[in-house]
Amino acid sequence: MTDNDKTIANTSNTSSTTGFTSGLALILAVSAFSVSVYLFYLYYQHRDLYTSNVVDQLSALYEQGRALEDENKNLAKDIQALKDSQSTLLTALQTVQGKLGRNRDYWLITETERLLVIANHRLQLARDVDSAIAALSSADTQLKQLADPRLLPVRKNISEELALLKSLERIDVPGIALRLTTLTNNLDRLAVTAEPPRPAKTQASAETGNSDEKTSGLQQLWQDILGLFRLRTNVEHYQPLLAPEQSYFLRQNVKLQLYSAQQALLAGDSKTYQNNILLAQQWLRDYFNQDNKQVAAALDELKQLATLEIALSLPDISQSLKALRQLSAKNPHT
Repeated sequence: MTDNDKTIANTSNTSSTTGFTSGLALILAVSAFSVSVYLFYLYYQHRDLYTSNVVDQLSALYEQGRALEDENKNLAKDIQALKDSQSTLLTALQTVQGKLGRNRDYWLITETERLLVIANHRLQLARDVDSAIAALSSADTQLKQLADPRLLPVRKNISEELALLKSLERIDVPGIALRLTTLTNNLDRLAVTAEPPRPAKTQASAETGNSDEKTSGLQQLWQDILGLFRLRTNVEHYQPLLAPEQSYFLRQNVKLQLYSAQQALLAGDSKTYQNNILLAQQWLRDYFNQDNKQVAAALDELKQLATLEIALSLPDISQSLKALRQLSAKNPHT
């Protein structure tokens, strides 16, 4: 290669290097200008960042962070306290629910015992079979709610007692009592025939007075002695306990017999019931006008009532009550 060629080659390399350097400088200048513009934009938009005290702001931020951290710790403690309170409340609630459950069972047992007592009283004292059945059925419903296997023997006794009561022949005790009440209320409207017969002494005295002139003193004395006695030919004829010299007392005596018949009916005393009805019949025949339609109707009603059989053999329904009380004694918290 000649010197001219080398010179040309060096010139070309130098030109290439110079062009590259110039381009790079231009790029750097453009970049610097862009950065300057961006920094100026930032300064214009966020001028307060450049004028404020960064150290103080960092310290304030640090203090705020510490305060938030302390607040978070306090919140964590509060949350833990709430969890502890919730656990305590849950335990207390479970305890209360347990006590309420036991109290509910106790209440149902007590209510069942009361129903069984009512059933026995209604049957034995009032002879009210329907009310006894209703009370036993309610008691069985109460025990069914408990679903306690220990109560099965009691329910078995109740079932047997219900079967006994349902098999009994019904006696319309309230209906019969109402019929007697109606008779008693109508008694004031019944016609009385006449004043009850006077004692034989009065008649004997009258006869003695009419024969004063025909008898001697001895005969008159004999007649007076006879007047003190009265021979009754009908030994089955009963007079009222209170001799009715007035119709008011007569009616009150008949009412008393009808009231006694009602009491005997409720007590199931068939003999006393029959005696009171028959005695009331006898007084109506003796002292009231049987030709009167109302008196005849009353006699017919008494005749029908006298034929009714009120005696009823009542079963023993106390076994269920005894079994329940024995179970309650063995398990006081049942």
